[in-house]
Amino acid sequence: MIELQEIVVVDRPRAAVFDLVSRIDRLPLWLPGIRQASLLSPPPISTGSAIRLAVDGPTGPVDAEGEVTELSAPGRLAFRTTKAPVELAAAVDLLERSASSTELRLSARLVLPGMLRFAEGMVRKRIEQERATLATDLRRTIEDAIPPA
Repeated sequence: MIELQEIVVVDRPRAAVFDLVSRIDRLPLWLPGIRQASLLSPPPISTGSAIRLAVDGPTGPVDAEGEVTELSAPGRLAFRTTKAPVELAAAVDLLERSASSTELRLSARLVLPGMLRFAEGMVRKRIEQERATLATDLRRTIEDAIPPA
């Protein structure tokens, strides 16, 4: 099992950040490892909404279906895979630091089942390499996507 936790502070209001992160089609913009995402259920997004993801895998993109497990505006979005060769659960909690500043607490758990376990070391190494710039890149990406208040 691979677990990731990261805290990023962005200079944007919590409601605006939540509007961005709760759009499933925008997950690839701000969540590393997600190449493509779409909402399969009719809008609006809610707890239980079905989603489709293309996730970076050890040998290339892996297609997955999942569901939104928690949606609490403007504070939390969580989802998990339901039909996928890997088990992924991810969440982002948004805490208001000030009227114009938001703390994002990202957490993810990735389980590679069966024969895919052989690739866990390679996946873990890649995540650790990308983690060095994750906070800076994520902050810049979100601030660029949301105009200043």
